[in-house]
Amino acid sequence: MIDFRDNRKAKINIIYKPSDAIKGTRKQIYKRFAEMKNGRGAIEADWDKWEKQYEAWRPARSADDWQSNITPPFTTAIVERALAEIVDQTIQPKIVARGPEDKPRSQVLTYIKDYTWEIGDGDLELYASIKQALILGKTVWQEDYWEDKRMVKVLTKFDLEKGIETYKEKDIHDFNDVYGECVNLRNFYLDPMARTINRGRFKANDCIRRYIMNIDTFRETFQGKIWNPLDAAKYVKAGGDLNYYQFYKPPEGIDKDNEVEVIFYWGRRPDKLIIMANDVVIRSGPNPYNHKQLPFAEGSDVPRLNKWSARGEPELLQSIQDELTTLKRMRVDRQHMDLWKLFMVNESEALDDEEAIIAPSRFIRVRDTNNIVPLEYRDINPSAYKEEELLRKDGREVTGVESPQPAGTATEAAIFKESTMKSLRMKIWLLSRELLTGIIRLRVPNIVQFYSTPRVEKVVGEKKMAKYRTIRTTDMALEFTREGGMVEKKKKGEYFFEVSPEMITPQYGGFDYKLSAEPTFPISKPLQQQKVNELMQHPVIAGAVEAGHYDLGKLADAMLEINDFDSEEFKAIEEEGPLIDETQLLELANRENEMILGGQRVPPTPYANRGHSDVHLAYMSSEDFIGKIKESPELLQNMVYHIMGEGKAQEMRGGATELGQPPGGATGRLPGAGTAPPGVEASEAQAAMPGRAVGPTGVA
Repeated sequence: MIDFRDNRKAKINIIYKPSDAIKGTRKQIYKRFAEMKNGRGAIEADWDKWEKQYEAWRPARSADDWQSNITPPFTTAIVERALAEIVDQTIQPKIVARGPEDKPRSQVLTYIKDYTWEIGDGDLELYASIKQALILGKTVWQEDYWEDKRMVKVLTKFDLEKGIETYKEKDIHDFNDVYGECVNLRNFYLDPMARTINRGRFKANDCIRRYIMNIDTFRETFQGKIWNPLDAAKYVKAGGDLNYYQFYKPPEGIDKDNEVEVIFYWGRRPDKLIIMANDVVIRSGPNPYNHKQLPFAEGSDVPRLNKWSARGEPELLQSIQDELTTLKRMRVDRQHMDLWKLFMVNESEALDDEEAIIAPSRFIRVRDTNNIVPLEYRDINPSAYKEEELLRKDGREVTGVESPQPAGTATEAAIFKESTMKSLRMKIWLLSRELLTGIIRLRVPNIVQFYSTPRVEKVVGEKKMAKYRTIRTTDMALEFTREGGMVEKKKKGEYFFEVSPEMITPQYGGFDYKLSAEPTFPISKPLQQQKVNELMQHPVIAGAVEAGHYDLGKLADAMLEINDFDSEEFKAIEEEGPLIDETQLLELANRENEMILGGQRVPPTPYANRGHSDVHLAYMSSEDFIGKIKESPELLQNMVYHIMGEGKAQEMRGGATELGQPPGGATGRLPGAGTAPPGVEASEAQAAMPGRAVGPTGVA
């Protein structure tokens, strides 16, 4: 029976007078809320039972109750051991472009997704979500945009003489980005006919998430045109008077005098987001997210057939845990009885119950000690312990979580862990394809939607320039080419880049999401270190380094990092020259050419790049220089001396770079450059700059 109340004489209707459309919406949503509650059945009672089992809950007992209430934490150990292995796996899907034009966009979105995951403590929320699935069988994750803004007072002035402090009010954001969090299942209500939230033919038509808020927090949150568009939040009142409300019934377990129940109703058909609090409609409009899905992802431990609910580890272990608890308590009680023995007393002895209590250095006066005989128990049968171990084995088999075993070597430990992980592979496979994929399918459209909107407009002169969000990358610098491609440069440090709409907006309507064939299972650190150290000594690696196929420095960095050393601490310090503008270097080369023509022996320019030297080489090919060296041959020697010195310095620095050109890269010849002339071949200039054209063709 659906528990739906309609108090037509409610006092709230005297002060709160919404339109007929809002009245109809209010009644419809509260009725739908009652249907969703009714559709749950006894599942909430089961959730309470599973949580107690996981927490190894013990019933209360009185002071004179001698029987044991111990609960062996077998279920707790199974859940925690499985959780420790699952959260350590790489199970997030990749963002894949649907066309070649969107490939750099998918790369950028991957970095943005990682950045938002980091600042939103995604790993902690994922931990809570997976733990909820293992205990209750099901978990729900909400993916939305969260603006956590509050007003603070900042000290702006302090009068030391008068002791007066002056403060200025200021709005600050504790968080302002796309966000995801684990949802308490008790506060989530789903379409009773649904089998999934957003997937397949039986996906949910609507759902509700409930919040219990302090009335002051509610008033601070629901204000302004976005959160209080109907200007109705002022009518919300805390209290437990049923005569005050028409449809709302205060739930049990909350502080009715200071807390309110806020419900967010999300509808797929029709497209709706309706927010209500204690019989008042705060907002009624469409789903604000462009993906138009219910903004929730779900995960399961052991799914049931054709149902939304699923089974968790405590439910799988229920009967086994009950038997283990019974056996444990009986054996402990047996020990209690052995310490606090039961006595058989002759009726002729007049002893009361207090005299039977054992205490140090206490005398009990009796006529004949043979009249008082303790009741002895035989030892516990060893088969009882064997039976307990068999029960634990059954529990490990049904859950797939093995108990840790001592290992003599790292290889044995890795083999045992691999066997354990194989049994957990299905759980990880399901969580990655159901929960993680659902999260990314909601987060990526939210990133595209909100990162395409400027955060602020920066005024530059008379123009307003949009300023977009900036994200941070660690040990990876991102650069975009003129053709629209993206270049990833692995460098130590923190790097930032601003995300503009064209970097993330897809040309093909959206992106695909791809999972690797199976989860990755990291091996132990000592085994990984041994593996890398042996790999570095392999002759194939040595040959590849010698042939230039692999970079020796990168291999050394990898070897240091796997052995827990910071590679940056071991790198040689490179002497860097002063930063000289490229244009200044080119102008300096022209002035040096004039000085050399004037007969001066100009020394090589410190930190000259190849562009600077190319100016000298190009001038040597000019008719002006050719005519001068016919009159003064020593000019050629001075020019060769200058260029050769710069060339050697460039070789020692590993090759100078032009702007945007990698070290050692070839620079194109300037117009007019030809082959080396006779008499210049094998000269100092040719030796200093091999492969460079020196002078015009045919000049002796």
